[in-house]
Amino acid sequence: MNAAPVSRWRERTEAGLAASLYAIPLTVSWTVAGAHIAAGLAAALALLLGGCWRRWPVVRTRADYAFLAFAVAACLAALFALPPTSDPVPLKKLLLIPIVHLVACTLVPPQRARTALRLYVGAVALTAALASTLFLLQHHPMGDRLRSTTHYMTLSGLLVLAWPMAVAVAARGPHRRLYALATAALTLALVLTLTRGAWLSLPVAVVAMLARTRPRWLYLVPGLMLASYFLLPPAYRERLRTSFDPTYTSNSDRLQMWQTGLAMWRDRPVTGVGLGDLQPLYRTYAPPGVERVYGHLHNNWVHVLATMGTLGILAFGWLMLQGGRIVHAAHAAATPELRALALGGWGSFWAFQTMGLFEWNFGDVEVTIAFYFLLGVFAALERSTQR
Repeated sequence: MNAAPVSRWRERTEAGLAASLYAIPLTVSWTVAGAHIAAGLAAALALLLGGCWRRWPVVRTRADYAFLAFAVAACLAALFALPPTSDPVPLKKLLLIPIVHLVACTLVPPQRARTALRLYVGAVALTAALASTLFLLQHHPMGDRLRSTTHYMTLSGLLVLAWPMAVAVAARGPHRRLYALATAALTLALVLTLTRGAWLSLPVAVVAMLARTRPRWLYLVPGLMLASYFLLPPAYRERLRTSFDPTYTSNSDRLQMWQTGLAMWRDRPVTGVGLGDLQPLYRTYAPPGVERVYGHLHNNWVHVLATMGTLGILAFGWLMLQGGRIVHAAHAAATPELRALALGGWGSFWAFQTMGLFEWNFGDVEVTIAFYFLLGVFAALERSTQR
């Protein structure tokens, strides 16, 4: 076979791989099936490249050992699970991890990384604008919450990852007007989701970004928070106020969930109770007289501790630490827009962590896909700065 046709086929396969990866941020905010198809096609094209031309489009990242430790801990949790939660199906989420490595290799040119981040922010902002418009035009019961996928918390988890990047570029990067429009759409959607964990994550993201670039401006944050509070309609102000009321129904339920999760961990401290739905076990470990039963624990750390034990929480903590190091290193990107996006990514990382104190967002597959995709992009940026 002539070298020229072979080279063309390889180039087309590589272009198809990049296009498949670009499809992930374009679809994840409105259809998880589309994101799964895009990731599956990317994996198939990666195998084709490796099998036919020995050009494996994966690279090492600084989080690899942490990923391995987390996978081992998950397998042990499934192997030694209690019978009601001995479901191995959640292990399939480990198949999402290669997204990080495919993206880190394929999107390593800075212009490709920039395109990927633009696509994520733009696609989520467009979804937010369309969903918010339809929501406001329709009659709905008081207290109804905005959603674009199966759940408002899924949407808010995706918005939280996009909002800091849009804000960072709107404040100090090129194309400010476009990013300002995206910020407005994302902010409106976040308000309409009525998700307090997402709301509380936004000032944390701002603090993380200012601490990195403008530490002297940190004193402005309390004033901005207070002003934002009084700009909200009364019903939304009341919703935010309940975040700090331990007697409020969902707050007391969360405290109960965390107490129940700790009880599960004390009973199975090494590998946890298992990865399956916790609802069958919940009443066994919950305080006496519990009224509501839950299948997860509304906190990433407590949920991992209960389901995967001490081994799992150590691996999860290591994974988050290494993920943070990847995002932190990406700030050395060459162009102003990429530096601003990387700064926003630093805010997104901490917003994700903050929301994870009140929600099981790491277990939400759409949010996990987006988190891994962005982690891969920032790993690609880190690689580009080292060349």
